[in-house]
Amino acid sequence: MKRKILIKKFLLLVMIMITNITFTTANQVETTKNKEMNKIKTVLENNSKMDISYYSENEIRTELKKAGVNSKSIEAFIIANNNSIKKNIDIEQVKKEFLKAIELDNKNYLALDAIGRIIVLYSKDNAKNSYFEAIKYFEKALKINPKFENAYKHLIWMYYNLSIDEEDNKKLNDFLEKRKAFSEQLIKLFSEKPEGYDSLYGYYSDKEDYDKATTIIKKAIELYFKTKAKYYYYELGDDIHSSEYEYTNEHSGNILEFHLLEIYMDKGDDKKTFDYFFKLYEKKRKKPDTYSGLKSDFAARIKDLNEKYKNKDKKLYQENLKRFKALGIKLDND
Repeated sequence: MKRKILIKKFLLLVMIMITNITFTTANQVETTKNKEMNKIKTVLENNSKMDISYYSENEIRTELKKAGVNSKSIEAFIIANNNSIKKNIDIEQVKKEFLKAIELDNKNYLALDAIGRIIVLYSKDNAKNSYFEAIKYFEKALKINPKFENAYKHLIWMYYNLSIDEEDNKKLNDFLEKRKAFSEQLIKLFSEKPEGYDSLYGYYSDKEDYDKATTIIKKAIELYFKTKAKYYYYELGDDIHSSEYEYTNEHSGNILEFHLLEIYMDKGDDKKTFDYFFKLYEKKRKKPDTYSGLKSDFAARIKDLNEKYKNKDKKLYQENLKRFKALGIKLDND
């Protein structure tokens, strides 16, 4: 995400209809405009340092023109997309702006995707109902552009969310299979991007095919650390002002490393679990506090696992105790 970031443009149209508008008023408007631009510029420059980048207005115009979307719809989308980044946004107003872009041209798949995101992120309705409603928009976007990466990613995320706590086995299996199908298609279209692998490993992990899950998650981790993600503003909304690091590929790779540790534990490969845990625990990361909870949780679980070897394999048990102490991990008897 180190690609160049283009600062959000503020379109301030001042129409002088009367002659008694003073220069002082004009200067005040300009000062307010500059202050707001500087705030956004600072945020985006900070994000650039964290490997976050965004599609520029020109890139969006080129993309939608190529899809045959008319210029009025494109410009309406750009206005809505720009507004979605503002602090304390009026989400209903932004939603209306995206809907306007769709009304102007129903081929505007970016606007459809944006509406789906808004429904999921801001809906006050039952969560599952909002997922099903959002899915309709993502599917419409995908029908218009079968190679639209975001639609696949968002559909995968919806079916993952729907599968959580689903007690009906038939529905659960349906959600899992749809997630798998979209993941495989995403990999087919974008084999050098990590998101398809990220989802697909989860499918095989849920099916307890840990060998296949391990192979796939390692590929996802490799690609997260090799690639930089890119976003449309509407995907992050006002989160851009606070939790930007969570949207970096680096962060996703770090999180998946802990998921890989979980797979080793689920598989019962204790030797590999111990070795990988110690490697992860001592790894240096940006924003280390972000991972302190995960590290503490796994440390407690690994210490419990080690107790299994107290009498079973005393040598391994003692070696692990030394490694815990070397990393500053407190033992129960400390």
